[in-house]
Amino acid sequence: QLDTDGMGDSQVTSYLNCTCARHLTVTPGECGGRCSTLLWYNIILTTLSTIIQSASYPSQAIIYQRIVSEVDRTFTQGVRSSVSRALGTLPAPLMYGWIIDSWCSVWRVSDSGEVGNCWVYDVKSLIMWFVLVQTV
Repeated sequence: QLDTDGMGDSQVTSYLNCTCARHLTVTPGECGGRCSTLLWYNIILTTLSTIIQSASYPSQAIIYQRIVSEVDRTFTQGVRSSVSRALGTLPAPLMYGWIIDSWCSVWRVSDSGEVGNCWVYDVKSLIMWFVLVQTV
């Protein structure tokens, strides 16, 4: 049974007498449970990890400048930059994609049995893994 907020207004839709939720009114959309403090923890953690990571670049450049002979310095800096970019950018999308897919609770499945996109995630575990990977 479909009701439009009892006054004929079609802006708020609720479902009554559902078989899965007897004696409850069900409305479309996500369940509640937003927590604003997690956002601030994430911002602080991201800022600190960025500062720590950025602080290592000048010291690495100085070390490479002192270790390598003068004629090979430009080549060494290029190789170092290329390797760090390749190792830093290639595995990340694969790793994050695996994490996102691993914490999916409900997948969309078509009538033919083909698995589509994710409908519901285990948000607490997903956030924990994102923060863990970001920290490491």
